Amino acid sequence: MRTGGRLAAAVAIVLATIASVWLAVWPCFYAGTTSGASRESTTCSSLIAENGTWVITYLAIPIILTVVAFLALVARLRAVMWTLAILLFALCILAAWSIGLFYVPSAVTLLIAAARMSRMRENATSPLASIADQ
Repeated sequence: MRTGGRLAAAVAIVLATIASVWLAVWPCFYAGTTSGASRESTTCSSLIAENGTWVITYLAIPIILTVVAFLALVARLRAVMWTLAILLFALCILAAWSIGLFYVPSAVTLLIAAARMSRMRENATSPLASIADQ
């Protein structure tokens, strides 16, 4: 059970990293049309080309949250793990109109890791677990 939680948290890190890299290098994040005197043309630009390199700091936030959550899982800090998982999910909801939906798989996977961590702790403290160990 412990391995399942760690695996889910590691998958959350990978999913957040993939989403951030995809958003940073996807060549057509913004699409628009410009019309001139003779014709209309379609333009595409990446997130970084449109907004600048400072956007990388915002794209790093979900990765940082998932890495810290993984470390909280390893250290068995259940409250920190749940707080970070809920914070990442709230970030997805707040940024849903732009980039938040790209991080939903990572947030859901992190919530699964937190749930597995809680279930592992409940199983370890149940009286039936101590009887089974004897």
